[in-house]
Amino acid sequence: MIKKKINNGISSKQIQEEGLPQGSSLSCTLFLIFINDLLDVVQAEKALYADDLVMWHTNKHPGISARLLNEDLDRLQNYCDKWKLKINNSKTVYSVFTKSHITAKKKIRLSLRGTNLKKEEIPIYLGVKLDRQLTL
Repeated sequence: MIKKKINNGISSKQIQEEGLPQGSSLSCTLFLIFINDLLDVVQAEKALYADDLVMWHTNKHPGISARLLNEDLDRLQNYCDKWKLKINNSKTVYSVFTKSHITAKKKIRLSLRGTNLKKEEIPIYLGVKLDRQLTL
């Protein structure tokens, strides 16, 4: 609790025990410093923009990619648990990029904390729609 006294008036505000208020001028910079080691935790190929993380694995056998990505998802969840970060499960999806119609129809099982991820046929990343065959 923070209290301010101005003249005879007292105001108070409840603050969080951890973190910074959203919109704070330091929030983005400190967040990037805070998660700087995240890229060492995930072994798959990855791209990080602010708080958006994309991971991918390339293999002609989708089952191998699924196993490796599930291992990375477990490591990511452990990292987030350790540092008290929350993953938005509703925004966490997977996509399969391939020219093979047979491979594209296969469902692979990727899960985060026991919840299966949804397959997104046309994902949007940073405002760009990506299609299965990457023809843009």
